[in-house]
Amino acid sequence: MELTRDEIQLNLKGLNLHVKRETTSNVPSELSVIVPRVEYDDNKVIINSITIVISPRHPLAENAQKRYVNGKLLGKHP
Repeated sequence: MELTRDEIQLNLKGLNLHVKRETTSNVPSELSVIVPRVEYDDNKVIINSITIVISPRHPLAENAQKRYVNGKLLGKHP
C-alpha cells in the first residue's frame, strides 16, 4: 500500500501548530485547519477557535447526481 502524508504548519504570533498525518488508507481525504478569527497587539493574542479536520470523501460524493437507498438507484437530484 502507498503511504500518504499530509502536513500543516501554522505560526500565529507565538503560537506554533504542527499537524502531520501518515496513512495507508485508500479513502481520499483532506486535512484542514480553520482559524476563523485572530486578533493581536503587542501584549496579547486572542484566538476565537482552531479547528483541525481530517475529512474523508464520502463514496457518493463522486457522483452527487444519483440518489441510492439500500443499494438501489431511486432517481437523480436536480
